[in-house]
Amino acid sequence: MESKYHIETGTLYINGYITPAYKFEKNEIGTCSTCNFEMVSISYHIYKNCYLVVTECVSCKKLYLNIFNNKWDWQNEIPLKMLNSKSLKQSEDVKSQKNNTNDIDGYNELEMLNNIPVKQMRTIFSPTEIEAMFAKARGEEYTRQYLYRARKKYQDFEDVFGIRLTI
Repeated sequence: MESKYHIETGTLYINGYITPAYKFEKNEIGTCSTCNFEMVSISYHIYKNCYLVVTECVSCKKLYLNIFNNKWDWQNEIPLKMLNSKSLKQSEDVKSQKNNTNDIDGYNELEMLNNIPVKQMRTIFSPTEIEAMFAKARGEEYTRQYLYRARKKYQDFEDVFGIRLTI
């Protein structure tokens, strides 16, 4: 699993997909496998029915991705590469090339979602609703009920932020 993290924006890139954070919170997660100092969570993400927690060592500052199943049972830990603004642009170019299945007359639903700040999304939608919208835009399987609930809130989102969603 190729994973990269842009610490300035809190954006996690997994296998070419952008996975937005649904929560930014600092919690002690465990100990660093490199230097045995405390690991602290930075952001929380959902990807393919798994919970992902980006963590940083308080001593050596290495980033790790902790993977949990949907019941929060720990599964794995993998090192993360940190992205800067230049490499972030390159990652977005790769993502755009891979995810052109939902293009309609040059309009990409996934690109539209990625351009909406996560804080705005979290203001109206639940984490599961956000994940369902992203999964639908990527052409992946999603829980229909969560997307249905999200669609019922589209008008509220447009009223508050002036952005019309069409997913």
